[in-house]
Amino acid sequence: MQINLPHSELFAIFEEISNNFNRKDQYFDILYDSFSYVYIDKTPSAEDISVNVKKAGVVARTYNGMWNEIAIDNLSDLKNIPKKLPKAINMGEKIAEFESWKLNKEVKPKIKSSDVPIEEKLEKIREIFNYVQNYDKKILLCRSSYIETETTRIFVNNEGCELRQVIPRSRFRIYPIVRSGRKIDFDYLSVGGEMGYEIFEELNQPKLEEVAKNSLAMIKAKKPPSGKITVIVDPGMAGIIAHESFGHGLEADQILRERSYLKNKLNKKVASEQCVICDTPSLNNELGSYF
Repeated sequence: MQINLPHSELFAIFEEISNNFNRKDQYFDILYDSFSYVYIDKTPSAEDISVNVKKAGVVARTYNGMWNEIAIDNLSDLKNIPKKLPKAINMGEKIAEFESWKLNKEVKPKIKSSDVPIEEKLEKIREIFNYVQNYDKKILLCRSSYIETETTRIFVNNEGCELRQVIPRSRFRIYPIVRSGRKIDFDYLSVGGEMGYEIFEELNQPKLEEVAKNSLAMIKAKKPPSGKITVIVDPGMAGIIAHESFGHGLEADQILRERSYLKNKLNKKVASEQCVICDTPSLNNELGSYF
């Protein structure tokens, strides 16, 4: 679906559709979602580029004792939503009602990624790649990846909510893989967040030099002792451990499929009082943030 209408017009269209469903009778909402991206992956032997200019669609749903929904990818089908979703009478109290709120926020990057030609992005990635690849002869090969996305969401419901968010994100990773004799190891650098092409301003020479040196140091590292040992880890590693050992077990699809060992731990103590894990999208300028 390609929708080039101003968001104010989309709000008006969605509100008109929503007015067909009385909140006292049933709940109704409608969501527009669009996503565009550029992905570039570079190795010594290949450069892969993938571009999606704009992929979009609309989902509308209602609750009249059970959920009913419809997805469309054609703008002309919007008018058919009231005809295709069932109508109800006095079923609205079966789902909790909330106060309406309005939001219209757009993250403005310093440099909008879509304004920069692909060729310029590729040249910048090559420059970074070549610097790290040629830093030391022990660097066997590098791999780097760059992704930029822009997500737009517009949500309207029959409680009076009108919400819009536009969030650009960029991320760059590079892995210098080092070999000494039969030993191969690597460190990596990952930079990203709610930003545009200005991400490359963060990829300065000291950071690139540091990841190359860290990879070189890895092949000299001693093996850690085995067994049950008290360790102190930095925040990044602590986050990875929490994510892999605990975070995946909290995913709703894993719980619904009976795959989560945490399903039976609801309202039970599972860790030390000193351990606090908070899952929130409200941290500014993070890859998982949203409004």
